[in-house]
Amino acid sequence: MSGLPNMWGENWVPAEPLNLVFEIDAKIAKIELLRFIVERHDGHLQLISSAWEQITSKRNYDGFNGESWHKFSIELVKLVEELLKSRINPAGLEKFKDMEIIPRRELNDYLDRKTKRFAIDLHLTLRRIAYYHTISLDLRKDWHRLMLRTRFTDEQLKSLYMEG
Repeated sequence: MSGLPNMWGENWVPAEPLNLVFEIDAKIAKIELLRFIVERHDGHLQLISSAWEQITSKRNYDGFNGESWHKFSIELVKLVEELLKSRINPAGLEKFKDMEIIPRRELNDYLDRKTKRFAIDLHLTLRRIAYYHTISLDLRKDWHRLMLRTRFTDEQLKSLYMEG
């Protein structure tokens, strides 16, 4: 695949789990992941849902701590990548794997790059879900207080500028 543009983030996997303030509820996390899939990759909705169920049914997850979410996320993305790599055969395209889809992209190369982009998106979305669970209620209150203080300061500065 020489000559193709770099794919930033290719093969990126979070190095370590996050320290969560509260546990990730498996049902809510699945809904949030599927919401993202509907928004950005709706063609893979069934694939993601079945991959999620395949992993969670084996391990009987109801909730996740930082370590279990980290391992689950990596396992989910790997399973999705494997399922996507095997999609040529059921479609009857194995004879045409050298067919050029767009200039300089044969079928396998094209699908491989799309799979890698999808894996990057999945890793980032799963990490975002984990990050949400690292923020305590007290920290959210502090942010809100600071936001209100900034807004008040902006209003005061605007008033000084407009009224002199």
